[in-house]
Amino acid sequence: MLETTWKLLFLGAPLLPAALAQGLCIKYGWLSPLKEPLDLNLRFRGRRLFGDHKTWRGLTLNVVFCALGAMIQAWLVIKNYFPARLTLLDY
Repeated sequence: MLETTWKLLFLGAPLLPAALAQGLCIKYGWLSPLKEPLDLNLRFRGRRLFGDHKTWRGLTLNVVFCALGAMIQAWLVIKNYFPARLTLLDY
């Protein structure tokens, strides 16, 4: 049970750099040209498709920084800084 918990935490670790980057961009207003809604203001039955806070900036930052976090995680496993038994993915 405890090992499964650690495996799930290790699997979700690449989300941390993405959340940090997103928070910093929101706080300091970085990448504001990408702060456009993903749904292009389209509406269905009078409501926005994705809501007001789903932007191209968020999508871009999350894809880039999750990929970066996964690459760092893979490098750490390959260099044996973390035991391979923690991984649910084969790096």
